[in-house]
Amino acid sequence: ASGSKKEYKEGISTDLGTEFDPHQLLNVSVYKFRYKDKYLYRAIKPHNNEIGFLAEDIAVNYPAICVYDDDGDPENWSSRLIIPPMVALIQELYQRIEILENKLEATA
Repeated sequence: ASGSKKEYKEGISTDLGTEFDPHQLLNVSVYKFRYKDKYLYRAIKPHNNEIGFLAEDIAVNYPAICVYDDDGDPENWSSRLIIPPMVALIQELYQRIEILENKLEATA
């Protein structure tokens, strides 16, 4: 993994552009599933329910965080790339809630 210090970066901007628009996350579905028996290592119990995303859904709805296999097919998604837009969306929604709460208090 790469470091996250400012000195390691350039072109720093809060403008995420359309590629990393946090609102795209609202189109990503969350699924409950079980991995197939022979897919996972034995240390992981394949019959346990899990929660997560489907790579194919990520490729359609938030392609900037999709990880593709050697054939160019969706294989996975990057947790390192999904967390910052999630935080940006939470911050935006929090600000909107605060504005609405202030309006409610002003009319009370």
